[in-house]
Parts: sequence; structure tokens; C-alpha cells
Amino acid sequence: MSGSKTIHCLNCGYSFQGNYCSSCGQKASVKKLTWKSLSDEFIHFFTHAEHSFIYTSRSILTNPGNVVKEFLDGKRKKVHKPITFVLIWFAIYKLISAGYTLIIGWLNLEKFTRSEPTLRILWHGSRNKVLTQYENFITILIIAPILVLLGWIIFRKTKTSFVERWVALIYGSAYSTMISTLLATIGFIFKLLQVPFKTGFINDLYFLIYFFSITWFIYGFEKIFQPKSSRTAKIFLALIMSLIANYAADIVWYFLYRLFPA
Repeated sequence: MSGSKTIHCLNCGYSFQGNYCSSCGQKASVKKLTWKSLSDEFIHFFTHAEHSFIYTSRSILTNPGNVVKEFLDGKRKKVHKPITFVLIWFAIYKLISAGYTLIIGWLNLEKFTRSEPTLRILWHGSRNKVLTQYENFITILIIAPILVLLGWIIFRKTKTSFVERWVALIYGSAYSTMISTLLATIGFIFKLLQVPFKTGFINDLYFLIYFFSITWFIYGFEKIFQPKSSRTAKIFLALIMSLIANYAADIVWYFLYRLFPA
């Protein structure tokens, strides 16, 4: 190493020899930013650097309880970290949704004929515009205690801590965002093909997809964290909790609009 060139790290200023800074770990050679370097970094993210992101995304759809258990058991290299995982999927959802909106507006696609959904039994009635402005925030306040209840039921006989249960809920939020991305894509395809569906039918279809997705998610957790329970009990619990999770917001909003009419 005596013949190696001494390099001053551009990140921390430390002097070192070799390919990487022994103080902060940055590469010795830092290339000038170009469009090619940015595209290479994007491709690298999805093909090399983030195998854990692809693995976690695939596994949380096929076996949600197992991927969370792997992370809690210490397989932190294999499974993507929960906070960054949910943030990445939230960003993907926002970008995809915005892209669909731009394309629909640019092509001036025909909108669906409006109608009331069938499965959303409390959907009917006028809406207070002031409350509607805070719909997302209020819905989060409604769903939060439901998620806590779900976590308690699933982990009631385990030795997991409160923080570990919230990690599972964070992965659940990422799972929900993935389903929302799927629903946005389905809606975009319908509009792109100009399928003559009514808004009520689309809303019912979304409800069914989300209902069975939540059922699968809860069942997946029960299967991993409550292995001694019967399969029938797991399915029944998943169905009941999925109904509660899906209808809780509707029920609260129904009474809010009754108390504060338009």
C-alpha cells in the first residue's frame, strides 16, 4: 500500500489510500453527475442495490406475516426496513396516480356515468364540504384505533413488544399502499379503454378487492403468529376484522354527515 496514492475524501475530508474512505465509506472516485449516471443509478436500484425491496414487496403480497416475522427475528439484511419501505411505496403510489391523472386529462378521456355503489351501504346522502376537505386526516383518526385493535388481536398471545407491533402495522400500511396502486391502475385501464362502467360498479369492485386483500393480510399474520389456532378460526377472524376495517370509516362518516349536513 506504500505506493498507493493518498486520496482526500470529498465527503468528510479524511486522507486515505484505497478504493473507499476508511472513515465514512464513500468511494474514492466520485464521477461528475450526468444523465447517464442518474439513469444507471435508477437501474441499479431495481436490479442490484435493493434486492431487499423487491423481495419484501413480493413477499408481503404472497406471505405478509412471514416477511414481518423475518424482520422481527433479525433478518434485517434480507427484508427492507419498514419506514423506508412504506415511504418508497407511498412515493410510487403518488407518482403513478399523478401520471394517470395527467394522461387522462391529456387524452380527455370520457368520465364514468355517476351512480351510487351497492356494497357501501352508508354511502348515500349529502356531504359537508368543510368535512370533505379533511377527509384523509379524519379517516386516519378513524382507522388508527382499528389498526391498534387488529394488532392486539393478532399478537395477543405472542411476546412481541408494542414497538414491534407498530413495525408490523407500518408494513401493513405499505401493503395497503400497494393495493391502492393496483386499484389506481385498474381505474386507469378502465378509463383508457373507455369501458362503459358506472362509478357505483367501480366503487364496489374496489371495495371487494380491498376487502379480500385485507382478509388475506390478516389471515397471513394469524397463520404465522397464531400457528396453534385452527384454519377455520383464522379465516373467520380475518373476514370479521376485514369487515370492521372496511366499514368503520363509512359508519363514522355517516354519522358525521348526519350531525353536520351540507
